[in-house]
Amino acid sequence: MSEYDKYRASPEFKVLNSKMTLDEFKFIYYMEWIHRLWGRFVGMSFVLPAVYFVARKKVSTPMAWRLFGIAGLIGFQGFLGWWMVKSGLKDDFMREDRKPGKDVPRVSQYRLAAHLGTAFVAYLSMLWVGLDVLRTNRLVNPAQNKSSAEAANATLFTLRNPALRSFKLATALLLGLTFTTAMSGALVAGLDAGLIYNEFPYMGLGLTPPKSELFDPFYSHEPASADGQHKDLIWRNMLENPSLVQLDHRILAT
Repeated sequence: MSEYDKYRASPEFKVLNSKMTLDEFKFIYYMEWIHRLWGRFVGMSFVLPAVYFVARKKVSTPMAWRLFGIAGLIGFQGFLGWWMVKSGLKDDFMREDRKPGKDVPRVSQYRLAAHLGTAFVAYLSMLWVGLDVLRTNRLVNPAQNKSSAEAANATLFTLRNPALRSFKLATALLLGLTFTTAMSGALVAGLDAGLIYNEFPYMGLGLTPPKSELFDPFYSHEPASADGQHKDLIWRNMLENPSLVQLDHRILAT
């Protein structure tokens, strides 16, 4: 009840969820509670073994710095989660002159994307370091996999083949596209954009909403110039207009 009373004092409850019951609040409370506990478990399950291996000098100095960096990423993305939640508690959402549909009590989609993006980078760092350890172990300890030093050298020579450059480039581009798609999904989630068009592949009466809806001056922060143009019209709509944000996400995923 104490936590429920705190939530009822928040802008989100007063503006959007004033009819939420205690049972409905329990659902969102436990979702957040499990999320935080799980995040702490992930952090501790990495940090404690890392401290042990570094203290016992079971890892090299470069590897110790890598572990330190990943631990820092885990902690930083946790901080970003707190910073993200804080953005949804601003008193600005309660002012009388707020613009309906624009100043809605929700967390910042930018902070949400930063929180998710840092988690992705932390996970990829773990994967990268782990695979690097396995590869190095296989090459420098050929006897463990019933291979020879000549075979290890042949493998290294093959990996340096110029013919693999295009494959490596394509892999990097695909990784970048996947990451960008995930970040655009964070913008969709932060803006609740999925509530507007919830069919696929159509968005309303066509594959895309009307152009006037996608590039709406309503989302511009800068006043129009003498020729009636807004300098920030395109990028503001791409990041803050729920309709265009959702369309961008669909295009990237496709």
